[in-house]
Amino acid sequence: MKSVVFLLFLLGITLLSAGQLTFPWALESQNQGTSFTDMVVDAKGNCLITGLFTRELSFGDKTIFTDEDNIICDNENVTITTNTDQAMFIAKFSSAGECIWLNKVEVKDMEWFDPLIEVDASGDVYMACSFLGAIACGETVLMATDTQGYDGTDIFIGKLIGNGKWLWAKRFGDHHRDIIEEFQVDTDDNIYLLRDYWLTDELTEYLPVVEKISAKGDVLWSNEPIQAAPQSIGSTMFFVLSNEAEPILILPFFYDIKVGTKQYQSGNTGKLVIVKYTATGQINGSYVVENDLRIDNHEDSIDLYDHDVDDVAFDDSGNVYICGDRLIPETDSRDSYRMFYFVKADVSGKILWEKTFNTDETQGADLSINKICVDSKANIYLTGGFNKSAVFANIKLTSNSPLATAYIANCDKNGIWQWSYSLPNQSKSEIAQMSIGKDNSVYVCGSYSQQITLGDKIFTSNKRYNENRFIAKMIAK
Repeated sequence: MKSVVFLLFLLGITLLSAGQLTFPWALESQNQGTSFTDMVVDAKGNCLITGLFTRELSFGDKTIFTDEDNIICDNENVTITTNTDQAMFIAKFSSAGECIWLNKVEVKDMEWFDPLIEVDASGDVYMACSFLGAIACGETVLMATDTQGYDGTDIFIGKLIGNGKWLWAKRFGDHHRDIIEEFQVDTDDNIYLLRDYWLTDELTEYLPVVEKISAKGDVLWSNEPIQAAPQSIGSTMFFVLSNEAEPILILPFFYDIKVGTKQYQSGNTGKLVIVKYTATGQINGSYVVENDLRIDNHEDSIDLYDHDVDDVAFDDSGNVYICGDRLIPETDSRDSYRMFYFVKADVSGKILWEKTFNTDETQGADLSINKICVDSKANIYLTGGFNKSAVFANIKLTSNSPLATAYIANCDKNGIWQWSYSLPNQSKSEIAQMSIGKDNSVYVCGSYSQQITLGDKIFTSNKRYNENRFIAKMIAK
């Protein structure tokens, strides 16, 4: 036991948490220039991940490359070349961690890209992102409205069957700079899309749009629910689908907004409005979460509220979980720190409980939230990073890592912290995405530099400052 403690001391990590975290499997990719932007787990426990890669990407015996001649399309006497050596990828891993297939999407311009992924009940996969210029999904090539500038940003959604072959891919959006925020798939394979579009060239006004798209890629209905004054809507939006296939929009706002026939005022600080729809696109109610959630309207930069609501999740009963942070100012600005909050509200917006957690250090301390997930028993999982300490009630994690250490924490449906863990590393680790399987197993993917320990697996980067990527399945006992 002493040798284990000494090893953790050398790695700069102290684990003070009840229970045990095991890793049924973990794997890595040493290809540089790779990032994970979304992940999901299907009904059979297969894990699907999407993101970006540069030139080459390998998982196990599967490898893909960007076109060495920078050609993404060359058919019917039309040749389209790319100005980047990056592309998007989509990968499927079995419940045992084997890479089943690996596919790519070639693009003309790498701007506004944040590919998202979903899976339906039969295991078919959906990929979506905003794009400029042109995008190639297998043999299908989509052209943006404006192929020369940012004004023509459109959205693509594509469907792949279970073996990774493209079934269809279509372009959506005819407004000024259409940007995808989220999308979901219901049990009938219909797609619900949340996007926003810019109203002006100054990029100061934009409005959200909720759309329902059929399993074949046809738009069934489109709804623009919000009427708002300039700069009234927060730039971070959230979107989920209820068990009844009814879309739910979660939106930070300032000043005054109108949702359907209801008028809401934020007062001196920003608030969070939740809008419910029927499956046919009608507004089925809206409400404001009753406390201010620390969304501050700073005079110097309205964009600061991007960091105040970090993520939102719903459980099977319709309760909403909101996590975010607020800067706590001190007389000496070097002593200022961020306090993190974690709120559970019921379907009417009433706060059931609110918890806080933070670092007990001041100067140079940092803490972040990347993702929140809820399992079938309404247990809540948080993940993020810290560089000195993270305190969850009576559970404290510490790290001497010079950069950041990834953590994952769990509390029950009543907000009682159950456990928290950090990922031992020598320099830096980050959990970028997290998803919960049907058996309540936790799947994570992220990055590390130098070395990281995941159960009995120790991964080491081939160069000191390189960042490698990892994928793992975790079970807490």
